[in-house]
Amino acid sequence: MALTMATLLGSGYASAQRDDPDYPPVVPPLGTVVASPEAFLTKLFGKPIGWIIKATGDLNGDGRDDWAGVVQWDASSVNQAQLFILLQRADGTFVLTEQSRASDTYRAGVEDLTIEDWGVLTFHYSVSCSATCHAGVRLHYKFYKGAWTLVGSDEESFETDSQAETRYSTNFLTGRTVADVMASNGKVATSTVGHTDKAPALLHDVSVFGN
Repeated sequence: MALTMATLLGSGYASAQRDDPDYPPVVPPLGTVVASPEAFLTKLFGKPIGWIIKATGDLNGDGRDDWAGVVQWDASSVNQAQLFILLQRADGTFVLTEQSRASDTYRAGVEDLTIEDWGVLTFHYSVSCSATCHAGVRLHYKFYKGAWTLVGSDEESFETDSQAETRYSTNFLTGRTVADVMASNGKVATSTVGHTDKAPALLHDVSVFGN
């Protein structure tokens, strides 16, 4: 499986989503203030929501616990998922700050969502790239140069037939890529350092799965 690279898909995502029958009919604008992120999303998507996987922590360095969540809902064709970021204000309310594009969850399974040091939001999912290939992917989002950005990715792919395991890592800020082929003892057998010309993608231009 090739390394999951984010690509810039252009603007106009909000209007496109409003024309999509699988998307909720009312999409509040960024800047909307809510008392509870989960109550807000439940009202937006209706009940029942397939799931909300969430993380809380300081995303913008102001010392307050912000909220990030991935929501799945049942669409007419295939389940859809989307990432939302809401920052906590001084009065305890939350403001809708950013959202990814909606994306179907075909062959993908959400594993975890965490807020790590320096305000890095990491989304972990698994995917079947073929009948014999499986991968785990971690995408790293951060507020960078005034925009919520996909700044890095890590992937572990495993071929069940050959038992081959390869680990990929990309830093979109520096362009550095690393591909490690793992030995059966769990240690790195070979390591290749390269470079990508992919620019860091803005979160609102990519789906929750980084494409």
